[in-house]
Amino acid sequence: MRINLNIPSFCKRQVNILGLLALLILPFPASAATVILNLLNTEPLVDSGLVPLLGNSSSGDLVQLYTLGGDNLVDIPHPNDGSLVDDVLFGSLNNPTHVGAGTIGPGNDSGLLVQVNIEFDDSLVGSEVYVRFWNAGTIQDATGYGQTGTLIIPALVFGEATLDFAPTGTGPYITSNGFFFGSTPEPSTATLFLSAGLVFLCRTNFRKWAVYAHHEIPSNRTAVKG
Repeated sequence: MRINLNIPSFCKRQVNILGLLALLILPFPASAATVILNLLNTEPLVDSGLVPLLGNSSSGDLVQLYTLGGDNLVDIPHPNDGSLVDDVLFGSLNNPTHVGAGTIGPGNDSGLLVQVNIEFDDSLVGSEVYVRFWNAGTIQDATGYGQTGTLIIPALVFGEATLDFAPTGTGPYITSNGFFFGSTPEPSTATLFLSAGLVFLCRTNFRKWAVYAHHEIPSNRTAVKG
């Protein structure tokens, strides 16, 4: 048996309005937003002689902020070209930066920087990063670098995060790792000993082979008496 429901037109309008309101208040999938990181240090960056790295508001010694790659290891820059395995620069604007960024007057050549407005995706809040700093304005000109330990991008406050990557009293932060662009890594002591041993064995075996090739093997036959 079919039942016909006669719903007054004003009720239908109310139902439609309620349905529209329900759609408006339903949560939508969150989309990524571009937010800001302010990067600074309050403990100076120094070279191997403990002299503060150089820089002013327009240029200075290179500073890079990296995100850890999938292996969760801090990559060592390759001496041929400074390339890394899978670590990538953090953010898309104002990184890399340099010593002296955001400083004036007394802040020049002090090993300090205040780099504002590094843009990044808010999904990276809480990700692991590290800072690498060099004793020259480019990797090609550098002879050494230093780096921090692993850091965490802090929570946002009004759409911005602030990270002091070298807090006062936690140093020194020294460019103690030697680096010469375009060079090849020096072999380790163990590698040198192994190579020398292989050369010695090869030369010894070659001499034995040479003696064997030019002399007959002594006979075991007994001489017949006459």
